[in-house]
Amino acid sequence: MSGGQVGGFSWAGPGPAPVRGAAGARCPVCAGPVGRVAGRASFGPRSRASGFCPRCRTPYSFSPPLQAGDVVGGYRVVDCLAAGGPGPAGWVFLAVDLGEAGERAGDAAAPGTSHTSHTGVTDGTRRAGRQVVLKSLRRARSRPDGRHGACRVPRRLPPDPPLRHPAIVPMLGEVCHGGTDFAVMGFVAGPSLSQLLRSRREAGAVASAPLPVPAAIAGAMRLLSALRYVHERGYLFCDLAPGNVVWNDEEVTLVDLQSLRPAGRHLGAFHVTAGFDAPELAMSPPSVGSDLYALGRLLAAAALDFPHRTSTYRYTLPTQEVDQVLARHAPLHRFLLRATAADPGSRFTGAAHMASALGEVAAGAGASWAPARPAGLAEGPEEPSHQPKGPGGGGACGAHTDGGRTADRTPHNPRRTAGR
Repeated sequence: MSGGQVGGFSWAGPGPAPVRGAAGARCPVCAGPVGRVAGRASFGPRSRASGFCPRCRTPYSFSPPLQAGDVVGGYRVVDCLAAGGPGPAGWVFLAVDLGEAGERAGDAAAPGTSHTSHTGVTDGTRRAGRQVVLKSLRRARSRPDGRHGACRVPRRLPPDPPLRHPAIVPMLGEVCHGGTDFAVMGFVAGPSLSQLLRSRREAGAVASAPLPVPAAIAGAMRLLSALRYVHERGYLFCDLAPGNVVWNDEEVTLVDLQSLRPAGRHLGAFHVTAGFDAPELAMSPPSVGSDLYALGRLLAAAALDFPHRTSTYRYTLPTQEVDQVLARHAPLHRFLLRATAADPGSRFTGAAHMASALGEVAAGAGASWAPARPAGLAEGPEEPSHQPKGPGGGGACGAHTDGGRTADRTPHNPRRTAGR
C-alpha cells in the first residue's frame, strides 16, 4: 500500500505507525502534563513514551493500541491512519473485514485480556474483504468481566434505527479489544476538507487557496441534505468542522459520528471545534441552530478560506472590502451573514429553510449539485423549529476529532482543552 489520504486521514504507507510526540501532551483525566522527564537545563526536557501521570497516576502511552496484523472482532488491522493522544482515544486504523468466519475464529483465539467483544452491529451482515476504519474512543477504562478478561460491552450504541444516508459514513458497530473501545465505520476515500485546503495552499504557494464558489456551494448543499436527515430523526451532529468532512470532488461525506447525540439532552460535556462553534454554546447545549451555524462557517471556510478564524474572525466574517470573493458574490455574503448570525433567532429555522436559500445562491453562482437524499425521506419544506430567541435554544451533544483548538464544554460550566 502506498501513501496517501483516505477517510479524512493521511498515512505514509507500510512501516512504523505514527506516534504523537510528548511535547505539550496532557493527561486525558486531570489535564496535567505527561510524557516529560526533567533533565539537565543545558540539554532541555526529555520525554517518555509511556508511564503514569505524576498528578493522578493515570497510565499513558504514545504507542498505538493496535499493530498491523492484529485481529479485532474479525477485522484485520492493515495500517495506522492517524495518531491519538497520550490516552487510548483518537487512534484511527484501516482494517479489512474477515467475514463472519474470521470473527468467530478471532474471538476464539483471543487470549486473556486481548479477548474481543462487539456490539451495535447495524447492518446485520459481515462481508469478507470490505475495508473499514477503526477509531479508538474516549471512555472510562473498561473493567475485566469474568475469567476471560473481556471488557464490558459499552451501553452506548449507534442510533436505532441506524442512519442510512449517502452523505453520512455508515456506522457498522463497536468492538472492545484489550480494554479499549473502537468504533467501526465504513471506509471513505478522499481527504478531509481541512487537508484539501491545506494541499491547495501548498501547491499554489499562496496564503489562501479556497475552493471555487460553485464547488463549495454544491458540497454545502449535500451536507445540508445530511443534516436535515439527522435532525428529522431526532439527533444533532454537534461538531461539524472541516476535519470531520471528507471532500472528494462531488462526493462530500460526514464522518466521525461520535459527536452525534439525541436532541433535547441538556446535560453532559460536549466537544466543539473552535471557529465553528456558535456563540451561545458557551452557556447552552447544542441545537439545530448551532448545527446550521457550523454549516455556514464551514461553507465560509471552503469558499473564502479566511485566516484567523479562531481569533480575529472567531464569530465574524471578513468584510467585502477585505475578501474579494464576498465582493464578487453579494448573495453568498448575505447568506453567510444570516447563517452565522450571533443571535440564534436571526438564523435559518431549519435545514430545509437553509437549503432553499442556498439553492437561490447556487442558481446565481452557476453551481450544480446532485441531491444526496436517502430513500423514503419526505419531500417538501421542513417545518420551522421552534427555538427561543437568544442563547439557550435547543437540544444536546457531541464529541470531536481533527486538529485545531477544541472546546470540551458542559452547559453552565464551560471547560476548554487543547484539541489534537
